Amino acid sequence: MLAALGSGVCMALGMSAVFMGSFPVFLESVSASMGWGLSVFPQIVLVASVTGAICNPIAGRFIDRVDVRWPLLAGTLSLAFGLFLLSTIEAPGLVFIGAGVLIGMGAALGGPLAHIKVVSSWFDRRRGIVMGLVLAMSPMLAQAGFAPLVRWLVQEYGWRQSYRLLALAVLLIAGAAVLALVRTRPAAAQPQEAVGGPMAGSAGWTARQAFRSRTFWTLTVAECLVAGALIGAQAHLVSWQRTRGVSIDVSALLLSAQAVAGLVGSFVVGAMLDRLRSRWATAGMYLLPAAALLLMGVADGLPMLVTASAFMGMTMSVVVLLLPYLVTRFFGQRASAEILGLAFACSMTAIGCGPWLIGLAFDASGSYNAPMMGAVAAAVLAAGLMATLSPKAFKVVHEAEALDPLRTGQGPFVAPKVLS
Repeated sequence: MLAALGSGVCMALGMSAVFMGSFPVFLESVSASMGWGLSVFPQIVLVASVTGAICNPIAGRFIDRVDVRWPLLAGTLSLAFGLFLLSTIEAPGLVFIGAGVLIGMGAALGGPLAHIKVVSSWFDRRRGIVMGLVLAMSPMLAQAGFAPLVRWLVQEYGWRQSYRLLALAVLLIAGAAVLALVRTRPAAAQPQEAVGGPMAGSAGWTARQAFRSRTFWTLTVAECLVAGALIGAQAHLVSWQRTRGVSIDVSALLLSAQAVAGLVGSFVVGAMLDRLRSRWATAGMYLLPAAALLLMGVADGLPMLVTASAFMGMTMSVVVLLLPYLVTRFFGQRASAEILGLAFACSMTAIGCGPWLIGLAFDASGSYNAPMMGAVAAAVLAAGLMATLSPKAFKVVHEAEALDPLRTGQGPFVAPKVLS
């Protein structure tokens, strides 16, 4: 449990919570200060996401082969320095790009890949719930506090000093958690032969086998569509609602409501994952973000806006949890970080493109209507892809009960077919 606690602290001070969680508050302040349109500053998200996408497969191989604390520590240092550099930008030039690169490297080395490895090594039957607590609840709880805190910091000290303070918090708190708490279960870190069982923590598919399966690419493309849509919309939430006549104070409140609701969503979605038995259920989970975006676009009045924002926050857990859970279940733990590395590489590229494309569409049309409807369509398409998964893939065999991992896919779900 201490390892899961440490992972939770690190995720609360990771890229998604500290950088992306505060980005909507910084967007207008930085853009106005620098004289940029709303499509310029989101390019930092694109740079960070593309860097993370490139680094994720490499980071995955690294995490599978060394003590998980080393990549986590390197990621923490990289993220902290990237946030500090962000406070010094004067134009979208080398420093701007360098900050994005460091933030992306920090996300790859110190992000979900490593913490999924930690959680999966300690938990089997309650893996979905614990993943929900670590990967979703922790960063969302942090975001609930970051939105009003960053807004206050920006008003009192300016956006540059605010980024410096965030960098210091990441360095001191997350760094201490990595050194003192985080570690994988000892048996999971040993070679398969050394732990004497086919279903030991290292059991599972190789990365090459997974990459040749249709299931892997179905999961990955669906995740890209829904992640780019929902997180792209989240990055523009404050500006989107401002164009609808919502004040900056109410917009900041919506971010907090979204994060608080995500706490409930992470637990609920995690519990649902532990009972996932149908492709239709997984498709329905990807329809929830589409419904949330539609509701956010038509909400009017404070109660309705808060409700829509809370619903959007709850559906964020689907984006965070569904892909890693299914990958570790379908393909096992043998090369889980490397397999997820490629999946997250694609997902982070989509996340980087989402805010940028929405900003471009807004600058071109002067309205958020078309880009947000595009985001809804992407989420619906993702649900359609999930519905194409083989029904046989959801026959569950718990790791502790599986006697023949080659027959069951070396994970609790039946083996996906490998493309010839």
